[in-house]
Amino acid sequence: MDRQSNIITGNQAFWNRVKELTGKSEGEVTKTDFMQENLKIFFESYERAFDGEAFSIVRQRESDGEEMYYEVSFNPIRDLNDKVIGVNCFLRDITEAQKYLHKIEEQNERLRQIAWIQSHRVRAPVASILGLAQLCKLEDSQNAEIIQC
Repeated sequence: MDRQSNIITGNQAFWNRVKELTGKSEGEVTKTDFMQENLKIFFESYERAFDGEAFSIVRQRESDGEEMYYEVSFNPIRDLNDKVIGVNCFLRDITEAQKYLHKIEEQNERLRQIAWIQSHRVRAPVASILGLAQLCKLEDSQNAEIIQC
């Protein structure tokens, strides 16, 4: 994309997606063909890239009742004088990686809960029992009367 918000070029996957979203082909599409909410997010990102910053964002959306995740990278395009004259944008489907990450996070949470139970609910009574058992081993008659071993 250039500074006037014109699409300079796109790969076939991009144009297929544009056709899917707008029903229009490469020479027909304009920025008014896209949802304004999506445009706002993308144009804010393009501005960051036009300021010289290269970065990526992760976008989430629902498609046919399923969560989809995309990593979108924005990279400034510079001329020979290092002036930013355009921005290239790459979108990559990271749905499977995100699902795997969420699964690992859920497993970690369950493991934290198990560790907490082990360290608090089970360990405290066991420690008390072990302490009382040590008192029973002592031949001190006072302990035997108190505990009745």
